Amino acid sequence: AKTAAQKDRVWSEQGDYLFAQGSYELAASTYAKTMRSFEELALLFVSKNERGALRTLLLRKLTRLRARDATQATALCTWLVEIHLERLNEARDALRAADADATRAVPSEARAAAADRAAALCRWRPSRPCSASPRTLR
Repeated sequence: AKTAAQKDRVWSEQGDYLFAQGSYELAASTYAKTMRSFEELALLFVSKNERGALRTLLLRKLTRLRARDATQATALCTWLVEIHLERLNEARDALRAADADATRAVPSEARAAAADRAAALCRWRPSRPCSASPRTLR
């Protein structure tokens, strides 16, 4: 593959193959390199209830955005926060079911991920001061 269109086709076909094989995380990473519609890709993972792969797709797309794509970055970060909040709610519910040992790491893990996303979002808002750090989100 020499041209950008050829490379895009190769990545897209590889993503389709991985998705069909059930390798959703790898498919998400591969799809993130393509120019395929973000909505189409997100729906693929939502339809399979693959939140982890959707998270991977969102993170990879976020890292590939340009600084001038502030609106898209905000949308991706909002969706990532929603996914992390869902994980926190699941952890809370599991705690209520007396499954404390399995869920102790999830809230701190989600907090750290939220701090990372907040810091990434600050990259798209250089004109405003940003105090996002792991300490401010605890």
